[in-house]
Amino acid sequence: MNYITINDNFENSIEIKKSNFITHLFSVTSVDEVNVYLEEIRKEHYKANHNCYAYIIGTNMEIKKSSDDGEPSMTAGRPILNAMEKNDLTNALIVVTRYFGGIKLGASGLIRAYSSSAGEVIKCAELVKKVYTTKIKISYDYSLHGKIETFLRSLGYKLDNAEFTDKVEYKVYVPIEDKEKFKEDLIALTNAKININEEDNIYIDEYLDK
Repeated sequence: MNYITINDNFENSIEIKKSNFITHLFSVTSVDEVNVYLEEIRKEHYKANHNCYAYIIGTNMEIKKSSDDGEPSMTAGRPILNAMEKNDLTNALIVVTRYFGGIKLGASGLIRAYSSSAGEVIKCAELVKKVYTTKIKISYDYSLHGKIETFLRSLGYKLDNAEFTDKVEYKVYVPIEDKEKFKEDLIALTNAKININEEDNIYIDEYLDK
């Protein structure tokens, strides 16, 4: 259920043999959103020769589509889609607008140009991994705090700030696939002297290094 997407929309441009390739990367979660952005681009760049695009939607990349928009078949939309798949990118739309500069690139040149345009915008954008977690509330006596805190920090999971009342309370965001082992390890660490309660399932963001 984890997936990679973008944190915000992004724009980039490159020039190849006098043709200007303007690339927009949009965050989308539905085909309706895709169509809205495509209409905006077509209005903004109505003088462009081509507005080629690809999009992937769904946590499991269920919906995929690409368009060459008048470029030779498989030379534009598919290379854009390939760049997205290579980066495991979903819930995103890439539109590459081409202003022809007078020099024909040929099929292989077009494939490289559209692939490079998509790859560059993905490289420059801020990518985020959406991690599906269970929020788990734990509470325990103060005498256990040192070793539990050390254990929690070693895992690297997201933590809410501890609450100190008659007991110590933490809320920990544990990846779904790890939660059973997490609970078992805590029980073993404390000789079962800990309260563990599952709360909501929620996506959290992990920002990816460039």
